[in-house]
Amino acid sequence: MKKRVLALFLAIAIIFSQMSVQTSAKTSGNVYGDVNGDEVIDLRDLLTLKKYISEDEPKDFVFVNADLNADQKVDLKDYLILKKYFAEWDVHLGAKLLTVSFYDGDRLIDALPAEKGYPLGELPSKDKSKKDNAILEGYYTDKECTSEFYSDDEVTDNINVYAKYREMGGREELNITSFARMDQNSDTTFNIKKVSGDIAPTEAATLTVKDGSDNVEIKIEDADGDGVYTVSAPKGFNEGCSYELTLADGWVFDGKEETIRTASFSIAMQEVENLEMNDDIKYIKDTDDITYSVDDKEYDILTSDQVNANGGSFEYDNASKLKKEDIICLYVGVKPTDRDADKGSELVDPAVYVKVASVDENKVTFTALDENDQAKLYNMPDNFPLTVESLPTEETGTISLDALDLDMYANMMGDDEGTYENAVKSIESGDFITLYTSTDDIKSGKDVYYGEITGYDKETKEITYKKTTKTAIEESMDLYSELSVSGSDIVSDEEKEKLEDIVQTQIENSDFGEEVANVLRDVVMETDEFQENTKNKKVVVKDNKGNRLSGKQLRKINAAKSFELSDKVKVDVGIITKGKQLHYNNGIQLNVGIEAEFEAEVDDGTVNIELSANFVEECELVPRVKGSIVTKEILFIPIPVGVSVNTTIDVKNFTAFSFNANIYTVAEEEQSVWEKFKSIADDPTEALGLSNLPSGLKSGLSSVKDVMDKIEEVQAKIDQANDTTEHIKGYKEDLDALWQVMEMNGTDKEQWDEMCRTLGKSNVASDVLDLMELSEESELGTEFLDGMQALMDKYSETLQKETDWVTLLNQEICSTEVCYFGVVIGTEVNFLIRADMNIAIGSNLEYEVGKRYSFWFKVGLFKPSAGSSSMDLLDEKFDFQFYVMGKLGLKSGIRAKFYAGIGSGKFASVGIAAELGPYVKLYGFFIYEYSKYRPVNSQNTVSKERMAGALYLEFGLYFMMSFEANAIGNLFEYSNDFVDKEYPLLTAGRNVFYYNTAYEPSEDEVIVVRDEDGDRSNGITMDVPKDVLALSYVELNTGVQGVESLHPSNYNIRFTNRNFSVDYKTGKINVNVPENTRYMAGEMTITYLHSKVAFSQYDMTVTVPVIWTNLTTEELKEYYTASVRVGNDDDGYKTVWTKKVLKNEEFDLPTEEELKEILNWNDYKYTLTKGYNGQKTENVTLVDNNSYDYYVDYKTYSITVNGIENANGTKRSKTFNAKFGESFDFSDLENTGSNRQGAYNKFAGVTTTATINVNGHQQVIDLKQPINSKIAEALSQGVTATANYVDDSITATFVFNGIDVENTVVKVKRGTVPNYDFFEVAQENNTDVLSISPELDKISSPTTYYVECKNVIKKLVTITFDSMGGNTIDPITRKETTVLPTMQVPVKRGYVFDGWCTDSECNNLFTLKTVPTEDITLYAKWKPAVYTVIFKENGGNELETNTKKVTYTENYGELPTPVREGYAFLGWYTDIEEGEQVKGDDQVLITSSLTLYAHWRKLLPIPSEAFVFTKQSYYYDSDIQRIADYTFTPPEGLSEEATYTEESFTIKYKSQSKDEYEEGLPSDVGVYDVVISRPADQYYLKFEKLYDSVLVIKPYDLNCSYYDVYVDCRDTVGGSQKLYNTVSWANGTTSSFTLEMDTKTRAGSTSKYATYPTQIHMESSGRMVGQHVYMTTRVSDITGNIKSIKDRHKEYWANKLEYTWGLGSYPSVDYTVGNYEVTKTGKIKVRLNTYGNSGKVSNLTYSTSGSGTNSDSCVTVDGNYFIIDGKKLTEDNHNINVFAKYGGSGYVQVGRFTVSHIAD
Repeated sequence: MKKRVLALFLAIAIIFSQMSVQTSAKTSGNVYGDVNGDEVIDLRDLLTLKKYISEDEPKDFVFVNADLNADQKVDLKDYLILKKYFAEWDVHLGAKLLTVSFYDGDRLIDALPAEKGYPLGELPSKDKSKKDNAILEGYYTDKECTSEFYSDDEVTDNINVYAKYREMGGREELNITSFARMDQNSDTTFNIKKVSGDIAPTEAATLTVKDGSDNVEIKIEDADGDGVYTVSAPKGFNEGCSYELTLADGWVFDGKEETIRTASFSIAMQEVENLEMNDDIKYIKDTDDITYSVDDKEYDILTSDQVNANGGSFEYDNASKLKKEDIICLYVGVKPTDRDADKGSELVDPAVYVKVASVDENKVTFTALDENDQAKLYNMPDNFPLTVESLPTEETGTISLDALDLDMYANMMGDDEGTYENAVKSIESGDFITLYTSTDDIKSGKDVYYGEITGYDKETKEITYKKTTKTAIEESMDLYSELSVSGSDIVSDEEKEKLEDIVQTQIENSDFGEEVANVLRDVVMETDEFQENTKNKKVVVKDNKGNRLSGKQLRKINAAKSFELSDKVKVDVGIITKGKQLHYNNGIQLNVGIEAEFEAEVDDGTVNIELSANFVEECELVPRVKGSIVTKEILFIPIPVGVSVNTTIDVKNFTAFSFNANIYTVAEEEQSVWEKFKSIADDPTEALGLSNLPSGLKSGLSSVKDVMDKIEEVQAKIDQANDTTEHIKGYKEDLDALWQVMEMNGTDKEQWDEMCRTLGKSNVASDVLDLMELSEESELGTEFLDGMQALMDKYSETLQKETDWVTLLNQEICSTEVCYFGVVIGTEVNFLIRADMNIAIGSNLEYEVGKRYSFWFKVGLFKPSAGSSSMDLLDEKFDFQFYVMGKLGLKSGIRAKFYAGIGSGKFASVGIAAELGPYVKLYGFFIYEYSKYRPVNSQNTVSKERMAGALYLEFGLYFMMSFEANAIGNLFEYSNDFVDKEYPLLTAGRNVFYYNTAYEPSEDEVIVVRDEDGDRSNGITMDVPKDVLALSYVELNTGVQGVESLHPSNYNIRFTNRNFSVDYKTGKINVNVPENTRYMAGEMTITYLHSKVAFSQYDMTVTVPVIWTNLTTEELKEYYTASVRVGNDDDGYKTVWTKKVLKNEEFDLPTEEELKEILNWNDYKYTLTKGYNGQKTENVTLVDNNSYDYYVDYKTYSITVNGIENANGTKRSKTFNAKFGESFDFSDLENTGSNRQGAYNKFAGVTTTATINVNGHQQVIDLKQPINSKIAEALSQGVTATANYVDDSITATFVFNGIDVENTVVKVKRGTVPNYDFFEVAQENNTDVLSISPELDKISSPTTYYVECKNVIKKLVTITFDSMGGNTIDPITRKETTVLPTMQVPVKRGYVFDGWCTDSECNNLFTLKTVPTEDITLYAKWKPAVYTVIFKENGGNELETNTKKVTYTENYGELPTPVREGYAFLGWYTDIEEGEQVKGDDQVLITSSLTLYAHWRKLLPIPSEAFVFTKQSYYYDSDIQRIADYTFTPPEGLSEEATYTEESFTIKYKSQSKDEYEEGLPSDVGVYDVVISRPADQYYLKFEKLYDSVLVIKPYDLNCSYYDVYVDCRDTVGGSQKLYNTVSWANGTTSSFTLEMDTKTRAGSTSKYATYPTQIHMESSGRMVGQHVYMTTRVSDITGNIKSIKDRHKEYWANKLEYTWGLGSYPSVDYTVGNYEVTKTGKIKVRLNTYGNSGKVSNLTYSTSGSGTNSDSCVTVDGNYFIIDGKKLTEDNHNINVFAKYGGSGYVQVGRFTVSHIAD
């Protein structure tokens, strides 16, 4: 069993040891639960915590990690929490967690946890904060983004933070204006809302019927008042109908982009075929014997487009059965009335309805149907009004036609048709009757009875009927059917082969293939990309010695011109009508592929380029037919009066384009592999195994090369993965089947891949696609960044050509008609490809769109009408990938003509001719991927967009549409306009391409903000380091890559610390330093504002730590602890808050509210007294550990206990006190109770009858539990209690043997020795006590003692007692060997009696129980008493142990030393205020426990005003050390020991531009701070104060400049004249130059340096006679900054032109000799300030020569300082030249000055 327990324990321990550290907020850094600090939370932590609570003082104990509930103490609660954690309870370890929620408007970006009272310390990741086309500027605490959020600020509550984004603008613009929802329920609704304007909701939307059906009333309402309105049709939309909903200005669809203003939708309808063709139609099936003659042309098959107004004729054996005016249907295949809508092959067979004009023997002449004839195509039911006595109640019945209401019938049908005779002729089964008693009685539909005729007896005129409804009558001729027509139904295999041959021939004859191939070759070869590939390891090109050719050597070959076509350009054309390669199940697909191979020979091999382009165009046609009768209504009687037929054609179009370039080389030693490669790839013989392929897959395949091409085509579709899962699965099945064919022809996939690897075959396009996929990862990893840079390295200049749109292909694919229920739907479809391209690498485009074209006809007893419309169809999707450097333009679509008619097609029809498809125009360098998809029957649009590049892109739809109609008698109605437009969906463009940040900070890198002029008195500023602003870029025109740092105004720069900021105008970091602060830290995040990281949606962002400090390196290692204690001097203090901070780092103490939350404040527990008592709590800094007291009193509650028993049996009352959270201490009552002879009681606790409410029930207060809020409330009202006692006595019975006495029973206190003198009883009976059994001792249960008594004659023996300094003990005399009575115990001060001994040395204890046989003296043995000393901290920090055991007469020994921040400990005293001091070497003379109290002296702060500095400025002199000027003021009126002197302070100097203190006094140039410090002592706190900028050592300043004066002029008269120009500079020098004037512009310039303030005077003189001269004068400074003085100024000169201009008003210094004197052994610093047109110029590089090398041995150049060494001066006046350069320009002279030394 023990083994099992041990095994279980070990298993649990292993499990616990595996538990990971709980995830926590990035705030305090504490690992709660890791009690022993080994960075793992396991069972060892639980054991360590248990030891600590048990006061075992465990090793490696981490207090903050053990405080699991963050209540600033470690107790049993923490232990229980950790136990629950290991038991996998849902517990949280550590401080209370708050949530900081980050929002973009209403979109949640991220929610981060923060420990209360700590900074958040982090922000949402780049992946979560990224936003399309927007740059993150920062986070704010308000929605208006006015109050910035800093992650270094403490979090005190749950907060919402709002992101502010800057829209990038100009990058792309989506112009999608509509969306579609097909096959919706009739109760479908749309949600809209107002965004602007004042158009009322009732006018917010307009419904347009798109198919000629009845209008529908719509309703617009906001039912729940949330501002979102619902558009609905109260009576429902009509089934099978199509609509468009268009919104008014200022209204948008909820959840859609604001550009979307129209919703196209259709209503679903169950398929129904109630429409019946007229039984009188004669059907004639076409045979081979029938030939049709129309307009002198003979046709084997008659189609609707051949029928016209002239009619035609045919020979028919059964012509005699026909007569004039008969309507006949000439059809092929299945009879039209028997055709199945699901069998497309039946529907495409012609079926033409015509009317017989005449019959002449076997010749039948026919003509087209007119509108009256069209009405006769369908059986239209009649409705006969009949009167009855009363309405029937049965479901069936009979009635006579004689009940016909002739007046109503005539009203319904007209006078000519509404007769009894006509009714008798026309009535038949399937017609309807309406029964009523009288027309006057018809008030509603309930007053009529509707019936359907099921039988009619012509003889008796009896009608048999069954009950029906009005709706059934109206829907009795409904027709709705979707016609299934597949591509193979439209284009037969024979027609497909003919079309393929036609298109193939058309393309080959156009030479398009070779022209395109050559263009693509040039594009690839003339780019740096190809040349980069030649350096790629995959490209193997070697010379005749086997050495690899370098890229430079390849360029010498001029490879681009060496490449020639190695084979004829191959153009493949395929038409697919079935199989898995179709994008649509019933589509027709045209595939045009162009392939070319180029080869350039080198000495030992070849370099090969494979180029391929592929066009795919596919369409699917889905016709639908909807028919119904047209009724009118009289008195609730529906009257069929005609037929309405509606047809729609859904046209789905899919376009795809791809281009790829493969570059590889074949070395000589690889020719065998290459030959195998070529032999397989170019084998013209028919491949084996093609018959095993599915018919749709093997179409167009012949050779092995065909199979390989097909493999690459299918593989590309899989790689792009843009299709549905079902399609991808189909592609993979096709790929497996194709590789099976390849295995039958000599190779398999593995061998092929190996050959490609051997040859170094490279597809650059796949690299781009891989890169785009990597950009989808949650973080931009190394793989992505490396790939992006590699792709940038491939970029090069691309040829730009002026090109135009060229139609590459325009071929009719199909022309067919669908005949169904008398409706002819005709289509003609052409495929078109138009191109405008110059492509470098590759592109893919796929587009899928649908349009619905609707036509309607209404014929019958009214004026016939017809019309047509079109609308968007659902299922729109486009995917576009462009990963090339170059130019591409492409239009690819279908041109379709659609028409519809009744009976015949083109003669009596309406139609639409439309061309639609996508187009794309691309210019420049671009990598772009865009996809948008809207699933069927959904409003949700899923889109994805990724792009990178520049220049311009336009992508959209082009649409051309025209209407064609063959109207008869102008009866047809239509109102659509012609359309020929391009609809841009997306535009994009940019110029210079910055693609990523170039700065990569190292792991430990930090930016230290150093004041640029080393003088904080004028503010702390520093230029934002250029390297952190660096961006990687590529020049699009040249392909040159580089790194550039832009001006900070191009970035968003934000800090986590609010004391850092950026001035975007000056580009400088500003630091605001709070008083007494010497260190601040944060993070700086720099985000480029104008673009994202290339190929991704990530901001170009870099984050680096930033600090400002004036601490030295050593001081940066000094950390101090601040703590807050809560309590008072009487009750003590408890530390509830600690914080570790860097020396002089600012921090805030917790606020009152925060402290209350830490304390779990309860008004029943605490009373706030002085709080912080005026202590500073904000922006606090430390130079030493410090504690801050927060003063509160603990509330005390009292209870009066009655019935307390005294020892004598009387009773009394007493009041007890306890604090909140504590229990009442009734221990003083433990020893109470009656203690009288025979009446012994024991204290049994305190009870009360007072109650509190617990969970709704009254419960008696348990006085043993700690006081909680409810108990405290009750105690406040006054509560009494009762002391309880129990009997504590026991009986002792004494039985005497040897004498005749009764047994004696005595009652004694339990646990004591019976106090009964049995010796006295024996003595009264003249006997002695010989023994007693058992021995007399303390008893706890009834006991019987047997006392043996007998009168014996023995010697009397006396026992004498020596108490050894104790009290006197009387001797005892008894007979020897009798029982010894109890001996008295002596007492001695400071000692404890330890027994009687027989010797005076007390080595032998006396142990006899009987009287000895001889007289004896016994000696008392003593041991010193041990007492407890209790230490009261009296306001100090709690001691680990507050008691100590001391021994009488010994020394007190080492006493604890308490700590109280801000106080000096004076010692331990016997009284809280006065008393005697007790020291460790004092002798212990106490005789009871002693309480000692700590005495304190509050340390005083030394005022900073003790030192008062006067700021001093000196010029630099290396021989002189400077000292700051200050006044020291000592304290007054204090004793010598309580004062401080100047000598007790340490004074150190620190330059504001250096990191360390000066060694001694300063002498170098700089602005100096002084730090004065003094350690704490018994009277004063530690003192450390920085006095800012108290000493300045200045260099000599020299202001200088450089200018270039440029002049150009043009003489309006002409002639050979000269212009003389003289420029006078402020330093007294002049410069001249001459220009030859002419009618052409002439120019000249001069350059000089000058000092400030600078003025330039210019005189120009020339021709003496008056004339006009145009002058331009510009002045350029060293930076190239230009200031125009004259700009194309027209002057009329008499003699000369002169003008003076100033270039600044900057401070000047006296630079004459004498101001720069140095000693021969000394050095002096001169600071150079160079000015330009816009002020002081920074970032200059100085030298003493124009070459940049220092040519002056007396001078050392240090930045903009010239340091002159006096020891090297050899002449009295030494001239020093000053040269400077800006950026990449050369050095120019900007000044000169002279120095001299002092003579010896």
